[in-house]
Amino acid sequence: MLIGCSPLLSEANISPNINRVVGGERHGYWILTDSNGRKEAEGFYENGVKNGDWKIFTQDGNFYWQGKMEDGYWVGWWYLTNTKNQIKIDALKFNKWGECIGHRTMRW
Repeated sequence: MLIGCSPLLSEANISPNINRVVGGERHGYWILTDSNGRKEAEGFYENGVKNGDWKIFTQDGNFYWQGKMEDGYWVGWWYLTNTKNQIKIDALKFNKWGECIGHRTMRW
């Protein structure tokens, strides 16, 4: 199961250091929400491109994918984590072009 970001996200300004637009592009730490205010994702932009650490939440909010993005692509290992107990239950590995190249089911 791969959860991607919705292209239709509201951009509520929560503080001056969150959801900043610099030169017309997203920059710094962002929290992305749907039209009902439910958190969909949080992470960092550099000049309008997703870079750095990201969390992408499932629609029910019970789990999130966490990993790194480079130039807007998922890279390295991404972990599906339970929001209540922080247990990692699944993992996917991506190359530098965002292509999935590995899978690991976590055993607890």
